[in-house]
Amino acid sequence: RRAQRDRAFALLDSSPEDLRQAADDARVAERELGFQVEARQLLVDWEPTSLHALVALGAAQRRNGETAAALTTYDRALSIEDCLAANAAAHIGRAAVLRDLERSHEAEDILRRVLGRQGGNGYAALGLA
Repeated sequence: RRAQRDRAFALLDSSPEDLRQAADDARVAERELGFQVEARQLLVDWEPTSLHALVALGAAQRRNGETAAALTTYDRALSIEDCLAANAAAHIGRAAVLRDLERSHEAEDILRRVLGRQGGNGYAALGLA
């Protein structure tokens, strides 16, 4: 993973936007999971209170099988903003990790709360399907 971290650092030195774009491209192509995690972690280090950066890191960690790290990252995002309306993505991401950890009841409770606040949220509805 060192090579992936070095690549992420080089992109960050160029600009945070270059690093964001490279991480987004890797996510869309569903490849380079280790790079996605490293890039997203650097972006969180760059902007530690960015909900978008934290949610993207949690998602990358989850895709890479790092469920404990993903849960911690989502919890960090929720510690910054717990409001369902303002930070639904962190709630939904946390629910997805809980489901991965076979904690379905907790996940469903979260998703129902999101739907109670945002009835048209397709991600929450899909999580309950």
